[in-house]
Amino acid sequence: MRSSILVVPALLSAFAGIAAAEPAVAPNEVLGVPAFSIPTKNKNLAAVPVDKRLAKRLYSSTDVEDPTRSFVYHGQIKVGNPTQNFSVLFDTGSYQLWLRSTDCTSSFCTGQPQYDPSKSSSAVRTGEKAPDITYVDGTSVSGNYVTDKVSIGLLSIDNLTINAVSSMNGESVEDGIMGMCNPAPKEPANFFQSLQKKGIMTSDVMGYYIDQTNVDGEVDFGGINAARFKGNLTWLPSLGYGAGDKAPYIFFQSKQTGMGFKGTQAFFNLNMVSVFDTGASLMVLPPDLALNLSKALTMTKVTTSPSDYDMYEALCPNGIINTWPNMTLAFGDVELQLTPKEYLYLVQRNSDGAIVCRSGWIGMRADQSSGTNPSAPGAILGNTFLRRFYSVFDWNQQRVGFAVAERGLDIIPNYVAVPGNRTSGTGEGNGAADGTGGKWLSLVVAIGVGLWFL
Repeated sequence: MRSSILVVPALLSAFAGIAAAEPAVAPNEVLGVPAFSIPTKNKNLAAVPVDKRLAKRLYSSTDVEDPTRSFVYHGQIKVGNPTQNFSVLFDTGSYQLWLRSTDCTSSFCTGQPQYDPSKSSSAVRTGEKAPDITYVDGTSVSGNYVTDKVSIGLLSIDNLTINAVSSMNGESVEDGIMGMCNPAPKEPANFFQSLQKKGIMTSDVMGYYIDQTNVDGEVDFGGINAARFKGNLTWLPSLGYGAGDKAPYIFFQSKQTGMGFKGTQAFFNLNMVSVFDTGASLMVLPPDLALNLSKALTMTKVTTSPSDYDMYEALCPNGIINTWPNMTLAFGDVELQLTPKEYLYLVQRNSDGAIVCRSGWIGMRADQSSGTNPSAPGAILGNTFLRRFYSVFDWNQQRVGFAVAERGLDIIPNYVAVPGNRTSGTGEGNGAADGTGGKWLSLVVAIGVGLWFL
């Protein structure tokens, strides 16, 4: 695990990602500029992913589901000239773009797709070492910076800084990770910040949702899909690391003031910073909070290996979720609710074949790699939280927006601008917008989030 979250801000490993193949549908005209929809592609895991802070043996206990039954999904990016294609995880819990490179000769790199700067006429080696990234189980990646052209659909950045990984000591099903949070101070601009500087997007935002299958979904660059949520977006400010919680901003994080089951004794007042992370599968909570939530639902602790996190379960015969209350997460005056179908997921235990409801949270110190950093996060809210909502990550105003997602299939998209972000629009579910004042340039990417969800 890294020594400082400020130096290398990558959060938790996910059985989640973004899937993409070559565009298989015609582009749709949205405010005069095409937006591409890219279909998903499943990849059955041969090993548990280790690209983030959860240990690669997170689900290796004999009492937990076989990790080879999980699926991950990635988005395709193009790098260099001529282009080299790679599948990466789009991750709001980190900022670097790193790729396995031909500089890496370890067994964890050979036989896998590797970025070859020598085959790109636009690649430039900067001679600068990239910050090392180390994960909880000791897995690490290190490399050197290269600048090259990087494209996602119609969006392209020349001379983007890439961490060309030269050393890995653990397996990864991704070719790399594209970090989407704000870079740490003095670090190079990443893909989205580079787009922002060019001023080519209608709104400097990324929209994110997971559909009702819990396998597919969408990431929207440059605007939001108003057909995918109900009512208005509720905005939470991001907290920075400077005086008064202002700049520099790194993570999309907000002050969480409560969590639990309203109207019962199991609603707990909090005073902690929580990070919203598309690259995390579960909610990572302080151990005491995770335990108290589980006790309220009469769940029992699961034996895990390694044992540095706590997970909980209760019997759910025939796969029927018990009649449990909605869970409320409070952020000051804003309250967001999860139903049991979001905060639980079904598992068949290997030990006895019983169907259980497993907690969509684990008890683990989210800040344990942060040393004495007083601004370190207390919790990480991954996809068991995010799948309830259409989530909007706003780099322009440093905030995160949430509205209950329309998770049905075959919904006709309605892409609009975000009010107050470059151009004007309603930001409401009716999708009305004023497209003047900027160009819509958007990539729509279908996503999937692992079959272990309900």
